[in-house]
Amino acid sequence: MCATNSTLSTLATIGALSVVLSIVGTGSTTSAQENVHSAPASAQPPPNDVIRENAKRAQGKEAFIRVIEPGSWLIESLKGKEVVTVEGDAAGTVSDVLIGPDGQIDGLVLSRGGLFGIGTATFAINVDFFELFPGASQGEADRTSQTYPATAPAPTVTGTEQSPHSAASGAIKLGPDGLPQHLVVRLSLTELDGAPMLEGR
Repeated sequence: MCATNSTLSTLATIGALSVVLSIVGTGSTTSAQENVHSAPASAQPPPNDVIRENAKRAQGKEAFIRVIEPGSWLIESLKGKEVVTVEGDAAGTVSDVLIGPDGQIDGLVLSRGGLFGIGTATFAINVDFFELFPGASQGEADRTSQTYPATAPAPTVTGTEQSPHSAASGAIKLGPDGLPQHLVVRLSLTELDGAPMLEGR
């Protein structure tokens, strides 16, 4: 008789636990299902206008440049540009741009001499030594032409007709890309001949 009561008590306890576990399990399942249904809504990417607005706020200014402003220039437009001294001597051509760790332009890399890349000297000139630099205005180009006539002599006139070479040798003009026909550096050929080669990467 005691054994039977003990057995019934044990079965009652097991039954009660089963009911509790069943209820807890059902609640967990419902919660998990709710989470599954709510996950896609929160995982949706923000609209494009929100992304653009965030990009604008990232640095407190417009993130993208839509139009190239007058005086701005592209490095690709600068490569191959001729450089001359204030005396009008060829100083070489721009082969690259040297940008410092602060993001500012430190100098222009020039290639000078050589034939088909053989024997070519590569060196960099500090931007402070340029009389004309990318971004110069036409007024600056005109002043350079007047100050250093050997670099850009004024057009010559023979009688009433202009010299056939005057158009090419006239005052420095800015091109459609905002760059001068050639850049002018305040260094002599002697200084360029003894220029140290560019080292590093």
